[in-house]
Order: sequence, then structure tokens, then C-alpha cells
Amino acid sequence: MILGHLRLVLSDVVDEDGNVTMAKYFDSIKAIKGIMLLLLYNKFVLDDIHVMASLLDPIMKFRLVRLGVERNQIKWAKDKLKDAMIKYTPLDDEKDVPPV
Repeated sequence: MILGHLRLVLSDVVDEDGNVTMAKYFDSIKAIKGIMLLLLYNKFVLDDIHVMASLLDPIMKFRLVRLGVERNQIKWAKDKLKDAMIKYTPLDDEKDVPPV
């Protein structure tokens, strides 16, 4: 989503009537967007923990593929989340045991 706003418009966009719907960017805007794009790729890295957290959100878990998350990363996060839930969920006979 953010990447769409950082795309550069290098020439005027004209509709079928000949009206300019989007003017090309000035050099200063191009430079700023280039810097912002580098920062986005370097600082906003989607880690596996973010995918795991998104799987817990009923709305976001269905949007992961559309947001560009790879299917193998989603599968890995599902497996890790399942392992964590099994590991930290007490069994019926362990309910009376106080937590450590």
C-alpha cells in the first residue's frame, strides 16, 4: 500500500479527453521519494513475528497474500503459532498445577 504512494510519476498522465490527471513530479519530489523508498525497504521489514500476529487478527489473516506476504512465510508462521499454542496451553490434567 505504501509502495503505491512512493511510485514515481515520470511523465504527465493524460485521460482520453486530453486532460492532465496527474502531472509529472519535480526533481525534488523524485529525490525525496527515492530516499523514502530506501528507508521503507531498510527499516520496515516484515518479520515472521509480524505474520504470526497478523494470523491472530480475524480480518488481517485473510489479507496477507494481497499485502504481498509470501505463502511459504504464512505457512511457516501458522506452524510456529500452532507449536506455541500447543506448548503454552495446559492440558486438562495440568489445570490444577500452579504456573511457574
